[in-house]
Amino acid sequence: MSLTSRLPLSRTRINRDAASRKIPGFLDQVMADSSTKVVLIWRGEALLAESASPRSNWWPPGKSPTGRC
Repeated sequence: MSLTSRLPLSRTRINRDAASRKIPGFLDQVMADSSTKVVLIWRGEALLAESASPRSNWWPPGKSPTGRC
């Protein structure tokens, strides 16, 4: 079982707030909010933090290793 299959928001049956995504400028507003965090996905898997035990690594938008969130 992959990590993404166990993450609450990674399942396909969750709506992910489709109505808000239709509001002009909504995504820009959310990405500018200091409380917004993103999880990097590579080849369908969430990238984990380097630590003794696996855990999700949450990044502020624009501060990821690639800077492209």
